[in-house]
Amino acid sequence: MKAVYEKVSTDASRFFLVKRRADPCFEFLWHYHPELELTLITRSRGRRLVGDHIEDYEDGDLVLLGPNLPHTWCSFPTPPSERHEAVVVQFGADLLGGLDGRKLGPVRDLFRRCERGLRFDRATRDEVAARMVELHRQSPLTQLAELLLILDRLSRSDDGHLLSSRTLAPQPQPDGAHPIDKVCKFINERYVGRVPLAQAARVAGMSESAFSRFFHRTTGRTYTDYVNELRLGHACRLLIETERGIADIAGAAGFSNLSYFNRYFLRSKKVPPTRFRKEYRRHHAPS
Repeated sequence: MKAVYEKVSTDASRFFLVKRRADPCFEFLWHYHPELELTLITRSRGRRLVGDHIEDYEDGDLVLLGPNLPHTWCSFPTPPSERHEAVVVQFGADLLGGLDGRKLGPVRDLFRRCERGLRFDRATRDEVAARMVELHRQSPLTQLAELLLILDRLSRSDDGHLLSSRTLAPQPQPDGAHPIDKVCKFINERYVGRVPLAQAARVAGMSESAFSRFFHRTTGRTYTDYVNELRLGHACRLLIETERGIADIAGAAGFSNLSYFNRYFLRSKKVPPTRFRKEYRRHHAPS
């Protein structure tokens, strides 16, 4: 099931796109686009798929998606007279342009965090929702000011939950931005094979013990967990996009032991690999 590229067309008189949806249903459309997307579900229930994450949604669902992250909202069946409603805001990562990066640091950090998708809890979404539902009525400059206020609020929220697995390592930042970038690039190029901690430590120019502490402090996870997350994300993509068998996928993703792969997958995704694949294809035939 390959994700479909979506061309986002913005009115030339606007800084970004605001859409109010009111449809008989939200159909399954597995797609991606280079723009970031902030979606507020104002009236609908169904299943949300983001990257390799599957979760039911309901009224008030608020999600921020990073560029090129495959996603869809698929509503549960309702009577024909009912409408499923949402507010969708799509904007480029260059929205902030040349504004001072130091002052906008928290928002730029938010953009990096949402590469895997972020779902926000009620405390944040109630405040943001009131602003989002008014966006379509406002002038371009007022819209821009309001979106910046929304992004500022989201950047200060402590209730954002990551959705998709770490299918890609963080993109390298400018030289000297952070020493973890070189290590993550090294891991991302090799995770389907053997990437001993000792090799990564040498890349970082540290002893193994010092590197382990540094890596955990910087990424919030152990080295082994980080590598396994990358492998799990790769396996999920193969489950979604190919017909390959489970054992074949496990090996292709870097798991040398099928039993371990099945246990790790179940622990991480709460479903076995075969059911995970079926969930993604329940509403949509493979293309």
